[in-house]
Amino acid sequence: MEETKIDIKILKSVFQLPIDAQTIENAIFVEDTKELLVASQIELSGKYNRTYTVVSHFIELDPNRVLIDNDLLIIILFSELAIIDLQQDKLLRVIDFNCWELFRIFKFKSGYFLYGEGENRFLNKNFDVVWEKGCIDIFVNPDVKEDLEIFDNYVTVFDWYGYKHYYDETGEFKTEHYPEYDNS
Repeated sequence: MEETKIDIKILKSVFQLPIDAQTIENAIFVEDTKELLVASQIELSGKYNRTYTVVSHFIELDPNRVLIDNDLLIIILFSELAIIDLQQDKLLRVIDFNCWELFRIFKFKSGYFLYGEGENRFLNKNFDVVWEKGCIDIFVNPDVKEDLEIFDNYVTVFDWYGYKHYYDETGEFKTEHYPEYDNS
């Protein structure tokens, strides 16, 4: 089976409403916002050869915000997750978590880990929230080399106050404090 590859291009880095209609002519979805926006283009090649234009809240798309899982294209916008069925070339749904910014998405066996500002969560394959965990402050201490580490069955997240949080599909299973990185 041929693998689908992703290439992301920034079309227009920042603009405000009203949006230039030509910029988003082929857009599939647009976040509901009145603030600064970014237009990005996702080009797929391989099994699916398509281009999607995404308009989102002032955050440029990058490979950490886009994931392919079988025939699904999953995209993180500011606080939303958009799921596109690639076989049908159709937007299935948009989930608004009504939270601070989401940074990254990772695939695990039974679902997806979402790393965000102040909150981390795990979704099952139906995109239902299995667990959410608020953090003291997810902004990372600049002295820490790896703010986020990804392993086969878990991830670690380092916060501003010197805590390293360990998460797997069942939730946070361990926390360690490193006083040398505590900014409180």
